[in-house]
Amino acid sequence: MKPALVIPVLAFIGLAFGCAELQAQEARSKNTSAQTASALPTREVVDMAGRTVKLRQEIKRIGTLGSVPMMNTFVESLGAGKLIYNQPTKFHDIYGRWKMHLEFAPQIARGPHFQSPNHELLIENILEADPDVCITNSRTILETLDRVGIPTVFVDWSTVERMMDSVTMMGEVLHQQERAATYIRYFTETKERLTALGKSIPPSKRRTVLFGTQMQLQFRVPGNLTEAWLEAIAADSVTRDIHSEGRREYDIEELLKWDPEVIFLTNRKTAEELKKNPLFKNVRAVKNNAIVIAPVVGHMWSGVNVEAPIAACWMMHKLYPELMPKEQLVKEIKYFYKTFFAYDMSDQKIDEIIAGGGNG
Repeated sequence: MKPALVIPVLAFIGLAFGCAELQAQEARSKNTSAQTASALPTREVVDMAGRTVKLRQEIKRIGTLGSVPMMNTFVESLGAGKLIYNQPTKFHDIYGRWKMHLEFAPQIARGPHFQSPNHELLIENILEADPDVCITNSRTILETLDRVGIPTVFVDWSTVERMMDSVTMMGEVLHQQERAATYIRYFTETKERLTALGKSIPPSKRRTVLFGTQMQLQFRVPGNLTEAWLEAIAADSVTRDIHSEGRREYDIEELLKWDPEVIFLTNRKTAEELKKNPLFKNVRAVKNNAIVIAPVVGHMWSGVNVEAPIAACWMMHKLYPELMPKEQLVKEIKYFYKTFFAYDMSDQKIDEIIAGGGNG
C-alpha cells in the first residue's frame, strides 16, 4: 500500500516546487524590471516652485491635476494633448463646458480619474497609471505626490512673467522647446500688435468695460493679466484704478457709478442674473444689451490662461470691430489653434466661439 502513495506525494512535491519556482521567477522578473526602470536615462527640470524634478527622458503619459482644464491647456498648447492620460473630474464635465478637450485630446474620455468629484486625489489610480510626469498648480497636490514618489512639476500663471516661464518649463518637460519659444514670441508680438491698434482710438472714444469672471454675480476685480490685456486693446477698464490700489473687490454703488458701456462675463447664468436684477436696469451695458459672454475653448477666454492672446483679439473684435474685423479674427483663431494646439478649427466651430459658444 505504501508504494501507491509515492507517486501522488512526489507529484504534489513537484507541483509545489514548480509553483515556488514560478513565483521566484516572477519576483526576479519584477526585480529586473524595477532595476531596468531605475537604469533608464533620466533628466532634470526645474519647475515653477524652484524644485529640481527628475524625469524620464521620454514623456509618453501625462497626468493633470488641480485646475485640470487649465493644466490641460499648458500641455495642449505645446501640441502634446495626445499625451494626457487621465480625464478631468466629474466636476470638470468634458461633455459640457469643457468639451473642446475631447477635440484636443480625445483619448482622455477613456482615461481613469485621478481625482474625485470633490477633488480628492485617487492615489491608487495614479500609481497604477504610472504617469511619466504629473502637472499641477496645487502645492498641496505637489507635496502629496512627492511623498508617493510620482514625478510632478508645478506651473504658475500668477503674472505674465510666471506664465511665460511656465510655458518655457513645459517646453523642456515635453521636448517642445522650439514650440514654446514660438508661443512666447506670438504672445509678445500679439500684445504689441493689439496695443498699436488700440492707440488709434482717441481716449474720448474708448469704451468703458467691466470684466467679470465669477460664476455668480460677485463684485471682484479681475486679475493682473486680464487688466493688462484690457489696457492693450484700448478698453477703459472701470476696475483698473482700484486694482492698481491693491483692492480686489468693489460694491454695487461703485458699479452703478462707473456705469460701464460693455460688460464681459464668463458665465451665461451670471448675465441672466444681472439682467433680471432691478438694481442694474439703468446701467448702460444692461440697458443696451451690451453684456458679452466670453467663450470657453480650452479654458474661459480671459487674460488668465495660455489662450489670452486669442481671447484679446476676440475682445477687441467685440469692442472695435473696425480694428479687428471678423475675417481677421477667424484667421487669428485658425492660426493659433493650428500652430500651438495642432488642431484644425472648423469655420462652424469658429462661428460658435466668436458668438460666445461653449459657455454654460
